[in-house]
Amino acid sequence: MKRLITLLFVLCSICSICTLCAEEFTESLPNVTHQIAADGPFNRKLLLDTLNYKLVRNDGSIVRNTNPRISVAVDNSAYVFNNARRYITIFTIDSINEIHRVKGGFSQLFPFPSGCSRTVAADQTNRLGIIDRKGEFKVYLDSAITTVRNFSEGYAVIATSRGYGYVDTLGNEVIKSRFTEAYRFNCGHAVVKKPHNGDYFIIDKKGRQKANVSFLDYEAPLPKTPTFYCGLLPMWKKDKTVMLDFNAKEVFSMPGRWLLNGAVDSCLLISNKGIYRVINTEGTVLTENHAPIWLLGAERLSKKDGDVTYLCNLQGQHIVSTPFVYIRPFYDEQTAFATTTDGRWIIIDIEGQELSEIPELRGWNMHPRISMLPPFEDYITTNPKRL
Repeated sequence: MKRLITLLFVLCSICSICTLCAEEFTESLPNVTHQIAADGPFNRKLLLDTLNYKLVRNDGSIVRNTNPRISVAVDNSAYVFNNARRYITIFTIDSINEIHRVKGGFSQLFPFPSGCSRTVAADQTNRLGIIDRKGEFKVYLDSAITTVRNFSEGYAVIATSRGYGYVDTLGNEVIKSRFTEAYRFNCGHAVVKKPHNGDYFIIDKKGRQKANVSFLDYEAPLPKTPTFYCGLLPMWKKDKTVMLDFNAKEVFSMPGRWLLNGAVDSCLLISNKGIYRVINTEGTVLTENHAPIWLLGAERLSKKDGDVTYLCNLQGQHIVSTPFVYIRPFYDEQTAFATTTDGRWIIIDIEGQELSEIPELRGWNMHPRISMLPPFEDYITTNPKRL
């Protein structure tokens, strides 16, 4: 079974939770760079420390009562995976930073993304369904559906004996299961494969075929999950990288086989043999670096220089001369978490100015995984291997 793997900096499968976009959330230009295993915007209210299991709000306040350990937090919902019982419990976080149990007993679960009222889960018998914020099953999916992948723009990829298709957040099969493979929707379009044909096909949300991409001419970049980003579909064509539009027309191309590391602010982050570039949707190179670059949102990026990173604009120019050890993405395009060279955790604005410090976290190392969603499997199934 092929897996949809999000193009991110750290990938690994440790449990069967994933972030998804439900019915109420759509966006034309995806913000996928800063999250691990997240297809929609990362939680803009909470910072998750996956190593020490502390939750920190964007104002620097510590969320109390984090025992049992939180596995993932999105918006004001937190999730705990109990390894002993193999069940997942949903918690909520109130306005005074206390955590309260909502409901448990789920064998598999996609966390609720910000602003969405439903998600996909499996009960203790691994029966797949859609639940609300109270943890109640609103509808069970057809028993013919054996696997559900993460929602994107209100549609989730499903697998049946007939092939791959899509369901909406009400559980309706909106695009029939007739493909040999299907990938997530973005910008109103998705890429699929048909039986007995190696070509990729571009479809809209009504399932109508817009164009085909011949496998004889094009190859999906690693990890081979063709998906639109900022309205563009990256593909390899022999020894160059091309960007296709919704009609499979080449918008621009670049020599070499580049990997897409993320997209935000209508910019793409790509890499090839240790070279990192930020390009716009017209193919113009905005900045290039021979060390890692991270897109931070708010038209900001961080560039690594030796053991430190610098806050820069999209052209790679330093916003401030102060070096940081690590900078997290900007929340609400206003503030971000950063660690200083003397071990302090601080909150900065888009100009790189320190707004406040988080004393409780002083001395901790901000590894790239800290404050990110942990990497989870991106589908749930009626027959999970871990059970």
